[in-house]
Amino acid sequence: MPGGGAYEATHPSADRNPFFTMQGREVFRSAVGHMAESSRAALARAGWSADQIDWIVGHQANERILHAVGDQLDVDRTKLVINLHEVGNTSAASIPLALIHGATTGAITAGDRLLLTAFGGGTTWGSAALSWPAIDVDVPVLVPSLSTTGEAHVSREDSRVSEGRHREPSRERRPA
Repeated sequence: MPGGGAYEATHPSADRNPFFTMQGREVFRSAVGHMAESSRAALARAGWSADQIDWIVGHQANERILHAVGDQLDVDRTKLVINLHEVGNTSAASIPLALIHGATTGAITAGDRLLLTAFGGGTTWGSAALSWPAIDVDVPVLVPSLSTTGEAHVSREDSRVSEGRHREPSRERRPA
């Protein structure tokens, strides 16, 4: 296996480089091409054109990839939901986290047409078109911080923090 594998990690006399390498340019081109192609297919199945999309929510691996996919689809970059600068590449959780980000900031609203698109490990890709439902998005956001005494605190609307220790909020369900 290129990059070493277990044998070469334990046998320094092996001839190959023991470090994994990535062919970034090839991965970039493949990701953009496949995401754009699968996005077009998802839009066609939904009966939508690219200009009817309110938001593109893509896998948050790399902002350049997100911009290139938007460019390939001829969708303005202002229609890209990007939270990569806040959470980094969160792998398979990136689209759900970007959706919550868009919904809790008020950008994504009921009836908006969304295009979700991803490219991931194992060279897999996929896209989906959907209309955002009319739902209340009441997600408490956990934001750890340190006090001046070094104690960890968690900011959460329904949390109870006492003497630097976090107590779990009640598990009562709110009426729908």
